[in-house]
Order: sequence, then C-alpha cells, then structure tokens
Amino acid sequence: MVLRRQLLDPACPSLAEAIGGRRAFVVTTPTVDRVYGPALRRACEAWGVDHAVAVLPLDERTKTMDSVLEVCALARANGIGRRDLIVAFGGGVATDVVTMAASLYRRGVPCLRLPTTLTGQIDAGIGVKSAVNAHGAKSALGCFDPPEAVISDPGWLTSLPRRALRSGFAEIIKIAAVRDADLLDLVLRHGPALVASGFAEPAAVVEPMLGRSIDLMLDELRVNPYEDDLERVVDFGHTFSPALEIASHHQLTHGEAVAIDIALSTSVARHLGLLAGADADVVLTALRSMGLPTGSPLVTPRLLAAAADEAVAHRGGALNLVLLRGLGRPVFLRSREELSERLLRAVVRDLDRPAPVDLGTLSTAGARPSPDGAGAA
Repeated sequence: MVLRRQLLDPACPSLAEAIGGRRAFVVTTPTVDRVYGPALRRACEAWGVDHAVAVLPLDERTKTMDSVLEVCALARANGIGRRDLIVAFGGGVATDVVTMAASLYRRGVPCLRLPTTLTGQIDAGIGVKSAVNAHGAKSALGCFDPPEAVISDPGWLTSLPRRALRSGFAEIIKIAAVRDADLLDLVLRHGPALVASGFAEPAAVVEPMLGRSIDLMLDELRVNPYEDDLERVVDFGHTFSPALEIASHHQLTHGEAVAIDIALSTSVARHLGLLAGADADVVLTALRSMGLPTGSPLVTPRLLAAAADEAVAHRGGALNLVLLRGLGRPVFLRSREELSERLLRAVVRDLDRPAPVDLGTLSTAGARPSPDGAGAA
C-alpha cells in the first residue's frame, strides 16, 4: 500500500511506473469520473499509457455478480489481454467488484487498486479478498486475489461527502479499539476537525492517522491473508453489521452499520463483565464524536440472533465475536450459547438509552495495548 500526493499529476511518476507500459482498463464510478476522470485521462496521455475507461454505477445495491460480469464483458470488448492491467478507481465497492472481475477474466489478469474513499484507503481496498452481495446476504460470494499494487492519494479524501468520511472513521475506530489506544486518542482529539475540513486539517495529523490505520490493518492481514485462522480481531464491528446493512436496504452505510455493531459489542462486553465502564465510554464517545450512530430501530434481539447464527456458519462453527477487555485488548466470545436471548435483550435496551458523555472528561492518553493480544473470553 502506497500513499502518494498529486498522484494524477503528470509530473508524478508513481502511477505510470505501476502501470509499467501495459494497456490499462480503468473501471470507475460516475462521481469519481466527474471529479478525477479528466485528470486521469490527461495524465495517461502525458505518460503515453494506452488506456480505456469504463464508468459504472457501482454501489452497495449494484455490488453483485451482474456487475462483475459486466466488467468482464467490457474488458473483453476493449480487447484486454492476459498481460494487460485492470484498474479499480473508486471506493470499496469498486475495488471489490473490479478485483473479483480481474480474478475471473481470462482466469486472472493483474489488478491495480486506486481507492478514493477513506474506507477504501485504510480498510476495504488494501487486503487480498473481494466479495459481492448475493442470496440476500452481504458479501456472500467472493475470492482471495491479491492486487498487484494499491496506491492512493490522501488528497482525494477532500472531495468526499462528510457522511462518507464519518463512515470511514468507523473502520479507524475499529482497528484502534482492538490494537492501539493512542490511535483512538488521536481520533478523539482530531477526528471531528478532520471530517469538518474534508480531511485536510490539521494537516500534520492526516498522513500519520492514515498511515497508522493502514499499518495496523496490514499487520493483522499479513499473518492471516487467506483467513486460515477464523479468529480475526479485524472482525470487531463486523458480526451484526452485515445483517443491519441488508435490513436497512443499504440506507445505512457500511461504516454506520459497523459503528452500531461496535456499540453492540461494547455493550456485550460490559454485560459479561469484561470491559470497564470508563473504557466502554471512550469507545462510544469516539463513535458519537464522529457523528456515527450507536443504535438503530432496526436492532432487535431477533436480528442479532440471526446475525450471530450466520457468523457461526461463516466462521467455521464458532461465533468468534470480537469483544474488548480493555482498549487495545481484544478477546473472542467463541460459543454461540453464551450470547443468550436474555443478553441480547439487555444489549438492545442499552442502545435505546445512550448516555451522553462529556468529551472533555475522556482521554486514552497513556494507555497501551496489552502484549497478550487476543485471548479467550
């Protein structure tokens, strides 16, 4: 994963070097093409890159096999060969769909990712897997296929809607909560200003926050890239959220659903006596300070139970619900039976009455992750 400013400036060689003289088939979205398409085309022409661009309406509703097959058909129509390059230029949905298409087209062609959203740059766009929605379920079909490279420009974040930036912060809070209390403190101190400024100010915080989030995520992914181990601390916030996204008909963004899931998981940890109230308040305050939801009318004991059952099927027969016993100290609730109906009802009641917390009274400064990492709940 490489961060480069002014990536589409013809004077910046990074993208041209990544393409390496090959023909490039770029797949992007209408919004990204409107904002950055002209600069991309000018840069490719200046570099002498033989390229074609396809603009597709890729979002959660169209994150399907039909879109994957459309990318494959367009690659064929544009004469893309086995050693040419398919480029995903957009957010997490675009990188998912295009990576999956590249893995299938001609039994696999090289793929380059250019993630343009905060979620894409620090989470969805940097791993080796991709997936699409199917059978009424989130990311039900997918593959593991490493991109040839991932390059992104922090400057692209300035064009994002504030809601998209807030949603991306859910993934930063996720990795900070399970790995790095200092990063969580950075979110509390500077996150609201970054969103308000379009991720431009305070400038001294932008790349350290992005870089630390990326490093932590890659640190987790590189030791378990193909998910041979189904106990993954990066699944924090990703047990109940898929069901919430589907139930909302994608009116909730991925990040908003993850935020609610983090709040739910925090409540579970408190009820089980794992997480102290002060640490739970830090996590919830981080979410609320970013304008992220910590509850929803969609959250019911029945929905949570169904989501837990689906997680068990997806995680090899174990629930593997990621909880916290402190900031930077993840544990796993492995047994589905421990997530009782009584506990789920209590958790839903908690979300109905979120307590306001004074930001000025909370700080994680000085806290450090426990060296024992993940353990047994």
